[in-house]
Amino acid sequence: MFHSFPFRRRPTERERVLISASSLDSLPVQDYFSCVMKSESLSFVPFFARIASCASTLSLLTLTGCGMFGYSPGKIAAGHFESLVASVNSQEDPELVRQGFPTMILLLDSMLQEEPDNPDLLLAASTAYAGYAQAFLVPKEENARAVLLYGRAKEYGLKLLCRRSFFAAAQDEPFGEYEKALSCFGRDDVPGIYAAANAWLGWILSQTDSMAALSEMPKALTLMRRVLELDETYACGGAHLVFGIYYAVQPPGGGRDMEKSKMHFTRAMELSGNGKKLPQVIYAEYYAVTAGDRELFSSILTKTLEKPEHEQKADVLGNAIARERARRLLDRKEDLF
Repeated sequence: MFHSFPFRRRPTERERVLISASSLDSLPVQDYFSCVMKSESLSFVPFFARIASCASTLSLLTLTGCGMFGYSPGKIAAGHFESLVASVNSQEDPELVRQGFPTMILLLDSMLQEEPDNPDLLLAASTAYAGYAQAFLVPKEENARAVLLYGRAKEYGLKLLCRRSFFAAAQDEPFGEYEKALSCFGRDDVPGIYAAANAWLGWILSQTDSMAALSEMPKALTLMRRVLELDETYACGGAHLVFGIYYAVQPPGGGRDMEKSKMHFTRAMELSGNGKKLPQVIYAEYYAVTAGDRELFSSILTKTLEKPEHEQKADVLGNAIARERARRLLDRKEDLF
């Protein structure tokens, strides 16, 4: 399913030449997407839909112990709020979290009404909205809700970044000026950059029939790339997972680079450690499937289903979600290869 690129027609020579140059290293990303947006066909839209799991990766990892919830709640609420977050991360039942997590989101919203410019609250709310949307909403069936939730997450994330005057001033500027503004961010800004990029990608990819939304993709991807430049370790290497997927799902001859994909996935798994299973599942789902490696796919997912004897509390929810995902992928193995 993920190893072929469904053009509705053969690309023109101009498109083929432009697309073949479209790696993040050899062509400014806005040039690639400019070519896509100007195409007379919407045949490129399935490509955007396939990388929706970038947002999923970010949301789930951040939600389950690698990012904001491991460091921010103690700064923004009383001690019981931090205990609540720890309880969420240690739950083995994702369904229980799905039903209870909206209460946490509503709590964050109520706190933001009192302190609308509080940076820690903006970070927490952006992450919570995006995390819930991708972790628990059913793709396609609940896209309308996803647009709303990701939209709120994007609003909070960009509001957080716009506290920095150089970023706020660049919002409506040409891409070059926008990209130049990102260079002014420092390492301390990474949590906010990560949250905003995550939410932005989710908002775009939950409405792939909107060319207006897709036209914002270059800015969102470049924002995520800034995370790699400033701190590749943040969120257990979540940005590496994004680009591991990115290079795997592009069309053959049109930006696909399995060597770079493997490099990013390998680094993400190194940074997340053996205790966190979700990066391994995503590696199987995207790299192994695209490479046509059935043995790698089966071995990773089968091993993921083995529940470890000793598991860090912060990993329990993420690993439960990873096992559910692994089961679904194994059930679809014949369709994927």
